[in-house]
This record gives sequence, structure tokens and C-alpha cells, in this order.
Amino acid sequence: MIPKISGCSNLIQEGTLMPISGMVLYDCGEGVPAFTVRGNPSLAPTFILTSSNGTVGPLGISTDQCSTQTNLVSGQRLHLVAVNYVYCLMYREFPFVGGTIQSFRVTWA
Repeated sequence: MIPKISGCSNLIQEGTLMPISGMVLYDCGEGVPAFTVRGNPSLAPTFILTSSNGTVGPLGISTDQCSTQTNLVSGQRLHLVAVNYVYCLMYREFPFVGGTIQSFRVTWA
């Protein structure tokens, strides 16, 4: 059986965090999607987001480098289409220096 979704085990943060608030893109490396979907499955992501300073979330997925995104809710099913996706993570209330987003993992089932 061919898996419905495939991706890398270690997501890479593209770019640096700007002070106060913003959005950061996660993928498997420059130009490499975070995951690829085959078929049109209905799957639920599971994840936990944490930060050392400030607030992170929502986490979304995008097919256009985060120009538009669909927000995810951990444990809630989502109908996906067969394309490549990246993750988009919003953050806010970060200090001018020292804000970090801790690594996270997303599993789909």
C-alpha cells in the first residue's frame, strides 16, 4: 500500500524570526516541501507547539509558500488534495532579542 502522505523527519525553519510578531515557513530545506500528499485523503494532524518567549500559533499548511494558508487544529480531520505543502507558523509577543520557537513534529493519521 502506498502511503497517502510523505515528508521529512526534521523540519527546517526558513528565515529568521522578526521581533514582536510574524510568520515563519517550515519545510525540508530550500525548495523542498514539508510533505507531499498522494490521492485525496482525509487525515488529522497531531502536534504540540511551544516557545521559550511569546506565543506561537496557529500552525497552517500552504501550497504557495504561505501567501495563503489553511490553519490546522491538532486532532481535527482535514481533506487534503494531492500536492506539495509547507507549514506556516504564526508567532506574536516575541522579545526584540532571544525569542525562539522550539522544534515540533507533526504526525498525520
